[in-house]
Amino acid sequence: AFVARNGVDFENKIREKEANNKRFNFLSPTDPYNAYYKQKVRDFQEGKVDTTTVAPKPHLPEAVKDAVKKAEFVPTKPPPAFEFCADPATINAYDLDLIRLTALFVARNGRQFLTQLMTREARNFQFDFLKPQHSNFTYFTKLVEQYTKVIIPPNTILEDLRKEKFNTEKLMEDVNYRVAWEKHQKSLRDKEEKEAEKVCAMALLVFHNSDLYRTGSIHSKNAFKLSADLNR
Repeated sequence: AFVARNGVDFENKIREKEANNKRFNFLSPTDPYNAYYKQKVRDFQEGKVDTTTVAPKPHLPEAVKDAVKKAEFVPTKPPPAFEFCADPATINAYDLDLIRLTALFVARNGRQFLTQLMTREARNFQFDFLKPQHSNFTYFTKLVEQYTKVIIPPNTILEDLRKEKFNTEKLMEDVNYRVAWEKHQKSLRDKEEKEAEKVCAMALLVFHNSDLYRTGSIHSKNAFKLSADLNR
């Protein structure tokens, strides 16, 4: 009934969400019960099922309720940013290793080491990432923070790791929420791109029509003038 009412996209969402749930094997075309399921969907679509005989509040299995809830779920808040994730600007492998090793030594030896290094390598272009105006300065700074947290982890990070260790269900919920968020953001971006393409196509259509009208008007004026000259 839900698939008949909401369409094939809804069925695809449930199949994707419940790929590892044996209760939903009938959604697979290779399952022996798939033909019966398809027939029931067609019956609902064609109105062959007498819905008046159905109880006002039918009892749905919990698995179906959960699947429907997951398929209709739309995340509203972005998930927390990754604690240990950073991307550099365009860079070669040698410079990338140099930045990482420098950040590791700064995290181990402190800011005094960084000050001495900046003074000693002030004229060395390979250490320009130590300067705030460099494109990879932010990346280097982020690496120092991350290495420092690994060497001397804050109590909050240790506490979160302990919670995740003993609460795998919450961990999986966080992972699924992040995946749902990324999918939702991608769908929004795709929608915006399609809308932008439509606007661009309409603008081009208006431009060509106006240009064609302007050209046609000029030709009409010239033809009228030529006809008047010939009649003289």
